[in-house]
Amino acid sequence: MALVAQDRPTGGQDLYGVRLDRGTLRVIAREHVNETPGVVRATGEGGPVFASSPAGAALYAVWNQDDPRHLFANQLRCSRYDASKNQWLRSTLINDDEAPSTHSFPAAAIGEDGAVFVAWIDRRHNAISGKEDYPGGGDRSHNPEPGASLYVAVSRDGGRTFARNVYVAGSVCGCCRVSVAVVQQTVVIAWRGIEPGDIRDIIVAASSDHGRTWTQPHVAVRDGWKINGCPHVGPTLAAIGNNLYLAWLTGAGEGSRIQSAVSKDSAVTFSQAQNLSKGVRHVNSPHLAEVGGGPRLVFRGTDTLGRSAVFGAELTKPTSPSGRVLFSGSPSINYPVASADHIAWLETTETGSNVRVARR
Repeated sequence: MALVAQDRPTGGQDLYGVRLDRGTLRVIAREHVNETPGVVRATGEGGPVFASSPAGAALYAVWNQDDPRHLFANQLRCSRYDASKNQWLRSTLINDDEAPSTHSFPAAAIGEDGAVFVAWIDRRHNAISGKEDYPGGGDRSHNPEPGASLYVAVSRDGGRTFARNVYVAGSVCGCCRVSVAVVQQTVVIAWRGIEPGDIRDIIVAASSDHGRTWTQPHVAVRDGWKINGCPHVGPTLAAIGNNLYLAWLTGAGEGSRIQSAVSKDSAVTFSQAQNLSKGVRHVNSPHLAEVGGGPRLVFRGTDTLGRSAVFGAELTKPTSPSGRVLFSGSPSINYPVASADHIAWLETTETGSNVRVARR
């Protein structure tokens, strides 16, 4: 199953769950996800999120959609797939603030007990008329901060309802997607922060009580990347066994590269960073996944012929070549994602955008 946002001829977008034949990769079914036509907002880093339970028994979609009260405001919604009916259930509103605001760049993970954790970037504490015409909610329960805030909510009934939204941190880089994972019964969120001096390194926080309370945020691995702007590239997490793997883009020191590190104590500490994109130009959009019981990374880059390409790297084999080309030749490749069997990416051409899928 994959999620695909599709433009409507009359304007707006709809979200579909697409099922493929494992052998031929042909589309065998497309189920509509959003119940209100044309309200989905899915662009680049802010695209829809697909999450499955550890055993694959439960499938969820999380996405942004229009808030009719303000042109730039949006809502965050979740739907569960009912396999017995081959359809997506009516969606649930996740954000619980009342004033029109933005709730964007979400991530989701499912715990061993079936709890659904959703984290996102939130502007409810920004001014009502903020920068870039993004509406803030004017909520003064926290002091105004640079950038945006990070919130999380959990559902313990299969996505039918979500508990109250929990504030995790402020000073969050506003357009870099967050990432969430569950390891050793601990929920971990990673995001790009805004520190004094425009340092935008990756920060993490953890919760051992199902997202009710969170540890003090801390830098996972210090890069010292100073940039007066948003890179539009967030971190990616993968929990495999008792290990938590982290990958991210940095432009500090040696120039743009994709780095990775591993934590064996649920994000309290991380190993030294490892460069997984040596010799690759124009790197972007890292994504981690469990493949064959181990961590695999895919990312976007440019091959030796100057073409857009999907690169892959193995985190547990530091002596293997970094940035091996998996697929290339498309006019423009962006946002690759990996699963156990397949790799998908967004291909942009002169006539529009398409989602491509290939076997690993």
